[in-house]
Amino acid sequence: MKKMPPVEKTYEAYSALADGRVEMHEGYAFVDSSEGAKTYEVAWKGDTYSSTDNATYWQGYAGYPVIAVLVLQGRLPGLDEECLAEMANIPWKRLNDAHKRDYARAVDEALAGKAHEREIRAAAEVLHQALGELDLTLKRGTYKHARDAADVQPATEVGEAPRAAEGEGKARLTRKFISWNIDSLNAALTGTSPRSELSRAVLATIAAEEADVIALQETKLPVKDMSKKQVEALAAYFPDYDCVWVSSHEPARKGYAGTMALFKKGMSVEAAFPSIGAPEPMDDEGRMITLDLGDLYFNLVYTPNAGDGLRRLAEREEWDARYADYLAELDATKPVVSCGDYNVAHEEIDLANPASNHFSAGFTDEERAGFSNLLGRGFTDTFRHLHGNVEGAYSWWAQRVRTSKINNSGWRIDYFLVSDRIADRVIRSEMLDSGARQDHAPIVLELA
Repeated sequence: MKKMPPVEKTYEAYSALADGRVEMHEGYAFVDSSEGAKTYEVAWKGDTYSSTDNATYWQGYAGYPVIAVLVLQGRLPGLDEECLAEMANIPWKRLNDAHKRDYARAVDEALAGKAHEREIRAAAEVLHQALGELDLTLKRGTYKHARDAADVQPATEVGEAPRAAEGEGKARLTRKFISWNIDSLNAALTGTSPRSELSRAVLATIAAEEADVIALQETKLPVKDMSKKQVEALAAYFPDYDCVWVSSHEPARKGYAGTMALFKKGMSVEAAFPSIGAPEPMDDEGRMITLDLGDLYFNLVYTPNAGDGLRRLAEREEWDARYADYLAELDATKPVVSCGDYNVAHEEIDLANPASNHFSAGFTDEERAGFSNLLGRGFTDTFRHLHGNVEGAYSWWAQRVRTSKINNSGWRIDYFLVSDRIADRVIRSEMLDSGARQDHAPIVLELA
């Protein structure tokens, strides 16, 4: 997840206020955050906020709208124009990119000797504390309206169409997708272990995102229906969703692999459970679901692991080739969003210790070449598309190594891919915070 330090958030928020980009209208705060696209961010007066900026990626509760409301309620101190001007001359984003692992030191160096250092730090600290006191549920949407705030209509509930200003035509909600290798849905829903508690915290994080589609891998469900207890537990987290799922079945091992797709009630969805002619018994392990969403295909996949001692590497290579063919066939009809645990770190930047892992499952030359081939068939790795060669960004940390997550000794093996021709619609692609839980973190994608 991309998190902006409090000082930088403060600068962005106060600059928006000073520049007149914040307006109040019928209890809402509007921030004109992208002058070219005339995109607004909308903040509820109460406890629910909507963050809709297409130009930057504000995460958690730290977006413009929340800050705007706090300032307008008098909870944050004002900064004069001279102080704001000084802040504007500090290259926060460049410092953040250049000092990912020691941002605090970079900020200290940038603020040293500034006339308003004390005021800037004080404002940042107040902001940081105030945000920490709020319990917010975020919703996202894209609104393109005239500059006059009086013409802007409040957002509707998620799942309904947003109302556009008269003459503006139809507005479109941002499409949001989440993918997570859950490593046993039953354990997450009904288990009693400390790890199960951590998994439920991640489920709560996912539920709060209110995505249109949620893809789960390694569900490990039985072939027959879920139990009543499982159904009720799942519905408690996702009451507004329908779901389809497929489990590993004979001749494959039962209670192994498996995938599930949850989608908002009312969505027009056709589900398929494709076989791609993979080596046996991979097609019987419940590794894929494809949803036809009308304007695009949504494919979720749990790619087979090459196994201990690379015993399954040859079969994995064949899977990779056939999967690339399958995705290319979908793409020939309409755009594709594909996601899941691909069980490969594509480049050296995608794992913490590449030098010692060239012969490890998930980082062999053969698996990396297979992923390169897939991208070469017309698909974009959305995380790299947005974030470039950012380092230290991983989606998986080994459970067997107790300090793997503490030391961020991880791998990026979970991906959202899109057809090249819709890559310019990607406005968010990142990992969600999974707290202390090791193993996989959820990943999220948003399309404008």
